[in-house]
Amino acid sequence: MTPTILGISFSTRMQGLAVIKSNHLVDYSLKLNKDKWGPLKRDLLLSSLASCIQCHTINTICLSIPPLHQQTSEFKELYLLIRSLAYQQKIRLVEYEPKQLLMLVTATERKTKKVLMESICAIYPELSLQYEKEMSNKNKYYVKLFEAVACATLFSQGIGI
Repeated sequence: MTPTILGISFSTRMQGLAVIKSNHLVDYSLKLNKDKWGPLKRDLLLSSLASCIQCHTINTICLSIPPLHQQTSEFKELYLLIRSLAYQQKIRLVEYEPKQLLMLVTATERKTKKVLMESICAIYPELSLQYEKEMSNKNKYYVKLFEAVACATLFSQGIGI
């Protein structure tokens, strides 16, 4: 069976999602939720993930996990709920730290988020529009999307497992 991988990079405000199957990016999205953290927002995020898992028959979830000092209590709550969801649905869960995502950048290039996004666009040209938008944005917006794609790509290509 061909693995279907869901890459997730999330905070309590933004969620980047990417689905990769047979080394093809079959779906991706960036979800922004400006509401204050609470049970309603938490349940909305979880039901969105559950829907994606069911729709694409996900069998592996890859999470981009920020450094411990950047994790809020709300983030930790959401993280534990995602782990629980994966466990309940018998889905493999793999975690990547931000520095691991940079394994997609060639050794000769500077290891920056901008170069990571360029490397991902080289693999998935369909993300070029999002890259261009990100470069013209004053505030970073699409980074979570690219991190989600990077997680799923690393696992898909067997890098850093």
